[in-house]
Amino acid sequence: MSAPAITPVQIRQSGERELTIRWSDGRESIYPVRDLRLACGCAHCIDEWSDGHASGIYPFERLRQLADASDA
Repeated sequence: MSAPAITPVQIRQSGERELTIRWSDGRESIYPVRDLRLACGCAHCIDEWSDGHASGIYPFERLRQLADASDA
């Protein structure tokens, strides 16, 4: 049996340049929006223009990975 998914329970803009996510496990992560833009791996953001993806949307799992990596 796998562990339950950790999902956001609250997402809000905190200030002009930060996004805050409170996770179902109680953790709160603060993301500078510039860092999110730089970490986006879609073709649109890395200037390849090959996959037709232009939304800049991150899966919640990827957002949590970024937060966990910043703690390491």
